Amino acid sequence: MKTDLASTEVDISIITKNPYCLPIDYLVESLGTNVDTGLNHAAAAERIKIFGRNQLEVQKAKSRWVIFLQQFLDPMVYILLFATGLAVIFEEWIEAVAILVVILISTMIGYFMEAQAIKSMDALRRLALTKSRVIREGEEQIIASEGIVIGDIVHLKEGDVVPADGRIINHQNLGVKEDALTGESGQVEKTSEINPVSTALTDQTNMVFSGTIVSRGQARVVITGIGQNTELGKIEKMSREAASEGTPLDKKLLRLNRMLIWVCGILVLIVTGLGLLQGQDLWLTIETSIALAVAAIPE
Repeated sequence: MKTDLASTEVDISIITKNPYCLPIDYLVESLGTNVDTGLNHAAAAERIKIFGRNQLEVQKAKSRWVIFLQQFLDPMVYILLFATGLAVIFEEWIEAVAILVVILISTMIGYFMEAQAIKSMDALRRLALTKSRVIREGEEQIIASEGIVIGDIVHLKEGDVVPADGRIINHQNLGVKEDALTGESGQVEKTSEINPVSTALTDQTNMVFSGTIVSRGQARVVITGIGQNTELGKIEKMSREAASEGTPLDKKLLRLNRMLIWVCGILVLIVTGLGLLQGQDLWLTIETSIALAVAAIPE
């Protein structure tokens, strides 16, 4: 299980493959490292230049006021505010207050949900702000986890936060808590044996993942994924993209809102036209149509 390689050369295809189903000798050699001596300092420094640091992307934080005001950037909110203004003009005070309460409740729910999502993402990033035991040039050193690179040999012990995704080389009674990744609170028993190609992420028992916690035993692992390319990084990225694009339910509700606005607008025009054809007072007809819009659109 030894190799003389501890260079900057890495088989990129290995990183994109499934390391859990590869022989450990082949994996270590392809990653240009050595299970006993690890990487040398020059190789580690060069890999940081090539692959970047082991940290999640930092997005520019939005202020609380920006988050709150963004909740009003919705066509239905515009219509509700317009309806509130009309209700005030016609002194429909109960209607105006009711619509304002609906707007406030809706925007506050959206605000708290987005604020909680940002808080959760910040918690994920803080998991990477740890120190790890890394084998460099044959010596075990404690370094900041953001300095870990692909091909590093990391020594994990009970209580450690796993700093990056890695394949287990050998272990002693290793158990890992993976609730940060899977949401399941139970301890996962680990092994160094090869897993089948079709093994699902939650069943990859020969892998450890960034952000999980060693609950028992110890192990040596070779790092196969860092930063945004870890499973935790992929989850963080998907969360950001989902938040920016909106959920399928949000998109369907937006389409429904637009359809209802058009339907209500057409009905108001019909009512106004019929009133004028019947010889009703112009101002009374307009007032009735607006009252219909004020009542129908918020509903």
